[in-house]
Amino acid sequence: MNLRYMKFIYTSLILVYLSTKAFSQTTNDVTIFNILVDIPDIINKDLYENAYKEMEKKEYNKDNLNFKIKFKISEEPKDKTTKDGYEKYIKSILDNLEDSSIDFLILSDSFLYSDIANIESTTLKDMFSKRQFQRHYLDFKEFLNFNETRLANYEQEIKEDCYFNNYSNIFALPYEIDFDVLYYRKYNNSVTSNIDTNNINWESLLEQIYIKNGEKKSIKMPLKEEEELFDFFTQYINTIKNFKEKKSFEDLYNEADTSIIDKFRDFVTRSECLNLEYKEAYESFLNGESVFFKGKASHFGSLRGKDKAITPMLLPQNKGILHTKYIVINKNSSKDKNELFTAAQTLTDDENQMERYNLYQILPPNFGQLENNDYSDIVNIYSKMEKIKVKEIYKDEKSAPFMEVKYFLPKILKDFLNSKGDIKEIQNVFENIKKILKEKRGIHKLPYYVIYLPAIISTVAAVVIIYLILKYKEHPYLKIYSPNFCVIIIVGMTIGILSLCATFNNDNNKYCKVSYVVDTLSTDLTLFPMVAVTYRIYKILTNTSKENVGINLNRRIIICFVVGLSLMIIYSSCTGFFILDFYLSSDGNITNFRQPSCNYSSDLYILESVERRINEVIYLFLVYMVFRTAKISKRFGEFKYVYIMLFIGILEYARYYLVKIIPQQSYYYSYLAIISCSVLMNGLLIYFLIGSRLYYAIQHSDEIRKKETTQGFETNSYFNTLNNGLDDTTNNDGMHSHFIDISKNSESRMNSFSFNKSYSNKHYNLSSNTTISEFDCCYDSNNNIFNQGFNSYNDFGKNQLSSNTTPRNDYYNSTSALLNQDTYSSQKTVGSQDSQQNCNVINLLKNGSTSNLSNAPNVSFDITNKSSNQLINSSSNNIKSKNQK
Repeated sequence: MNLRYMKFIYTSLILVYLSTKAFSQTTNDVTIFNILVDIPDIINKDLYENAYKEMEKKEYNKDNLNFKIKFKISEEPKDKTTKDGYEKYIKSILDNLEDSSIDFLILSDSFLYSDIANIESTTLKDMFSKRQFQRHYLDFKEFLNFNETRLANYEQEIKEDCYFNNYSNIFALPYEIDFDVLYYRKYNNSVTSNIDTNNINWESLLEQIYIKNGEKKSIKMPLKEEEELFDFFTQYINTIKNFKEKKSFEDLYNEADTSIIDKFRDFVTRSECLNLEYKEAYESFLNGESVFFKGKASHFGSLRGKDKAITPMLLPQNKGILHTKYIVINKNSSKDKNELFTAAQTLTDDENQMERYNLYQILPPNFGQLENNDYSDIVNIYSKMEKIKVKEIYKDEKSAPFMEVKYFLPKILKDFLNSKGDIKEIQNVFENIKKILKEKRGIHKLPYYVIYLPAIISTVAAVVIIYLILKYKEHPYLKIYSPNFCVIIIVGMTIGILSLCATFNNDNNKYCKVSYVVDTLSTDLTLFPMVAVTYRIYKILTNTSKENVGINLNRRIIICFVVGLSLMIIYSSCTGFFILDFYLSSDGNITNFRQPSCNYSSDLYILESVERRINEVIYLFLVYMVFRTAKISKRFGEFKYVYIMLFIGILEYARYYLVKIIPQQSYYYSYLAIISCSVLMNGLLIYFLIGSRLYYAIQHSDEIRKKETTQGFETNSYFNTLNNGLDDTTNNDGMHSHFIDISKNSESRMNSFSFNKSYSNKHYNLSSNTTISEFDCCYDSNNNIFNQGFNSYNDFGKNQLSSNTTPRNDYYNSTSALLNQDTYSSQKTVGSQDSQQNCNVINLLKNGSTSNLSNAPNVSFDITNKSSNQLINSSSNNIKSKNQK
């Protein structure tokens, strides 16, 4: 017992000791945070690499957090000489954002939020397979201890990039700044003493240097670096006009005035800097081969270390490009979020920023507020400089994302300056940056009503067709095809055309939500009625129950149709309006044209996928039912449904791809052609659906009156011949339990009867052996395949058989003739009086009365085929056996 207690005490002491030691190690451990930075340019490479090494040695302590930092230099070069280089640079950043070992990133303002615009870029999305890169950043507003007032100490140009989405998020904190300056040597007073940078432009500066230095090359600029060329172009055009004003940007694509672009090309050509890299320009200046060197303020320490006489000055018009770098927290970091937040605030506080400035000449964001003897010239320049933010120059309500501009424009500029590009090409690019297709000049535009005209014509035609269908819906040739459902199908197809037209004028994100629901409505209004009609016929033909399927089938179909359509619309509406993140993206880019289209985040594609899969399953069910009842489906035209939905799908995908390859100059005409073709195909599909039947019903409208007179016996002239009968599915123990047995193996099969019609009151005999389809003549609104004539026959037959009397031959002869009434021949000339007499006979039979048949005037039926009597007798025996059961 004592031994057990001793073991317990010993074990407890060991656990306490280990816990204490572990806690002690945790509090004394130093957390290492990894920071991704860009490769420094060639001038600052040694300076920054030494600074990084020294900063990695320092241990920071803030709010009981001890940490150190470790810098990781981006694998891709920052100096990009090709579009491929810039693309690789962005991909490198995105890859590091997904790396959990990277905790912080130092990003330039030209990258931060540069993929965001009201109309996003499909090109960038396809290139990087991502959008809205800020989703990978941690929001500083999530931390309760974050003091937002600390940003008030920064200038507006600097602090505005800290915010996102109208100041609702803070994803970045200012880390360092840089800006463009000109360097010269003090002993060149003869050149620089009389230069008033506030009033001079680049051409005047070049001329003044040439006058005093002959043919000596005056300025060295690393314009071979596309990023430098892009920044210099932006600064240059702002010395001519204030491009912060939106109207000034139009001068860059004014076909009547190309002076700004021409001046820029002439200046670059005269300066002979287009093929200079950073290293060449820098070394040439140090060797005294030029008067000026265009560089960065961060180069001051390196240049002063080479020559104490080197001094900075403002650029012409005192306008310079401001470059700001920000620190962001990687949302995918494996470190504790609160520790990341604490470390980010520590690295960007005033104390540490000043330390980096004093030790490593890294300019802090509040650089304009500093007073330093060594950097007094740089501080004075910064305070006098009119700051230009490159992103703001190319930004507008409908402009392309700045990342797309920076990806394409520098290369196009270089080709233009190398005489490889046309001025119209670069003007087209400038116009595309700010304008979407319908706002561009020089496009062969059409009034909107011309674009909408085909859709309007299509809608009017659809309304007329719907009116005619409803007018003649009681015609047996239409009624058998479910006119009400056909109307719904036509409505769905017409909505699809109207939606296509509305897409052309879409530049509003809110429309995307409505469009999403409308597309669902169009598809389901087309598909669901087809399934409803097909299912009704399929259910009748495959029914194995002992009850009459026509009693409640219509009601069930309508309920299922309404419920199914309502559920799909509700699902689509909830998904479109409340869940999916819709945005506008451009078809095309700034090199050709930009046409907005609706898209949504691929992260939620599963929601639309569910809806599409449901429709696909329903379509496959439609195909299954059609092929399951193939022979009857051909006669009812159900195969048309399969073809229609197939062609609608093909048209939808064809329109989607054609819109993306339309030539720019003929875009309006091409879009009009696409809409017109869609309207034409829509019309053909509607005609294919019901056109021929509607035309026949209009041509033979008198048959509606005949049908009303005969109370259900369709003695019309449209019945088709059917000699092959039904499939095995229509057996005598199923759906026909209330009707005459017409099973395939029965001797009493009643697919058709041959009979001879004789009219004794005529001067001629109309005699023909005809056949009648039991489905065409006997399909009524209650889904009963056989009309009341069959039921009357069955009832009468049952009564006769139950009384053990022999059925009268004249009744059966008459009934068999009535059951096999078919179209009169094309030579039919029987008068209305005889038709009425014929109808009277039909009414007598309907009521089961045979006593008055002999009174029917001038009408006689003669069974010429002996087998017909055998069929009738066989049918009677079958009925009797069923009654006994």
